[in-house]
Amino acid sequence: MLSRDFEKDDPRLKPVTKIQEGARSLNRVVNELLMFTRPVKLESQRVEISNVINGAIGFLIDDITKLGIRLQKRLGPAGLKISGDGEQLKRALLNIVLNAVQAMPNGGNLTISLPHTISVTGGAADARPFPKRLMG
Repeated sequence: MLSRDFEKDDPRLKPVTKIQEGARSLNRVVNELLMFTRPVKLESQRVEISNVINGAIGFLIDDITKLGIRLQKRLGPAGLKISGDGEQLKRALLNIVLNAVQAMPNGGNLTISLPHTISVTGGAADARPFPKRLMG
């Protein structure tokens, strides 16, 4: 039985929807546990950071919306690429965003932003733009 099998005014819709949400949540937990129990082979490549961020947020957008969390993204210049394993980066960000969402059960603001500069302390310069090799 799926929630789409019921009319909007059917009293069974709410408990079925809750069961489906619980199953999705449990599926995430099981997948995370499986991820941590097997060796990881990193596949480093150039990935567009906005795709990683949007991919991670996509899994949680329904929860973010339901909880009344206002999401703001400041992703910097289009096409910004970094070297890394896109799927691993997405999973790491997913866990961070999930923790943030769980910490705001009554709503709030969630801002994801990328810096335009890297601060350097103890050197001659206080801030420098991203090196070309990091920006793709």
